[in-house]
Amino acid sequence: MESSNPKRIRIVGLALACALALAACRPASVRPDRVTTARDLPRPQRIAVLDFTVDDGAVKEDSAIGSKVIRAFSGSDQDERQAEIGRKAAAALTADLVDGIRELGLPADRAGREQPLPAGTLVVDGRFVDIDEGNRLKRLMIGFSSGQSSVDTHVVVDMLTDQGRQRLLAFDATAKSAPMPGAAVTMGAGAAAQGAQTVAVAAGTGALKESRSTVESDAGAGASQIVAYLSEFFGRQGWIAPDKVRSPRVASR
Repeated sequence: MESSNPKRIRIVGLALACALALAACRPASVRPDRVTTARDLPRPQRIAVLDFTVDDGAVKEDSAIGSKVIRAFSGSDQDERQAEIGRKAAAALTADLVDGIRELGLPADRAGREQPLPAGTLVVDGRFVDIDEGNRLKRLMIGFSSGQSSVDTHVVVDMLTDQGRQRLLAFDATAKSAPMPGAAVTMGAGAAAQGAQTVAVAAGTGALKESRSTVESDAGAGASQIVAYLSEFFGRQGWIAPDKVRSPRVASR
């Protein structure tokens, strides 16, 4: 038994090293749909970021069995739960977009959908087409890509002019939870099996808080890619300095 300890320590150490590396690599990318050919557009006086809407049926709650049991006995309303998940994801995305655009050196703030906006305003808007909490138990036990949460958005960017809206960009953004090693790797198959019941209970009792924070983090990762993609467009228009331009991960359609 003692002779296996050094091997176990090396395995756990490697798993933790992988975890640190993977945690910094939350999968996120953009897929271009439409890009204006216009060049040297006037610099916007303001960039208004709207809270993204959520498509009907877009929210998928944590599918872990423990989470389902907790929800069944909680007496909470499914529509209200899913609406809250959507609101939190939208708030996280908006906040990160505003901060990211400001870091590029442009004036940006959150704007209400009913708020009148003057000509010269650049509007960043969109919708969530999918918000999937994944399976927390699988993320804890198996890890890597198993049970990943994900957030998919469709983004549009319009310039408001005296003649109306001018569509400049349309693209999709996708982000998933980081593929962390699970307990089967970090604890070993035997220990993970013995602790599966405990982990399942923990996954259920803490599911709503953890998985909501996970999709909010996914939304933030998506926002980072959105800002990077916008920075390339802003750079081409001469609105920001070249050293402010970032490189997004662009996925093929």
